[in-house]
Amino acid sequence: YGLKEDFGEKFDFFSLSTSDNQNRDAFLDYGIRAVPTFIIEDSKGEILFRSSGRANNKVFQSRFEEILNTN
Repeated sequence: YGLKEDFGEKFDFFSLSTSDNQNRDAFLDYGIRAVPTFIIEDSKGEILFRSSGRANNKVFQSRFEEILNTN
């Protein structure tokens, strides 16, 4: 299973590549200095969660569920 499959109807998922120069502004705007960096933001652009390094689906799953339960 994957997070996008589990939560794709409730959240939008985006992926940026460091090899694509068009993403440069997004990396600067979000202050991304490490790859990978994972960010969850609300519809107003407020960052709800930020993590750099190796992804742990259990951490993200609990964070997604927490966000759904509080909104």
